[in-house]
Amino acid sequence: MTAGSGPGGLGFDLGRRWRALWATRPGRVLRPVRSLLAWLAGYAVLRAVFFHVAGGQGLLTPSQAIDRRLVVLALVLLVMRITLLVAVPLVVTYQLVMRLVARRAASDHRD
Repeated sequence: MTAGSGPGGLGFDLGRRWRALWATRPGRVLRPVRSLLAWLAGYAVLRAVFFHVAGGQGLLTPSQAIDRRLVVLALVLLVMRITLLVAVPLVVTYQLVMRLVARRAASDHRD
């Protein structure tokens, strides 16, 4: 799509704007953690599904048999939660440290 084309004459190129967004400073900052953000979004969706399926009864109740699918979902959520609690802080800290080291190295070479 080019300017002025497209349905309704909106006239914008979504692909070009998307690339421009990721080329800006926030885009460059978020690029290394996009997979972590996707992982976090997946966790949020699975957690909502789990709470909807489990309802008010919880995972294990004395009055009902154990639902194996619900147990598997709970284990997947547990693994995702532990991964997010460990991986996200590590990756974000690593990215910040590497950025600071690169900035210091660049300033040392100028002097």
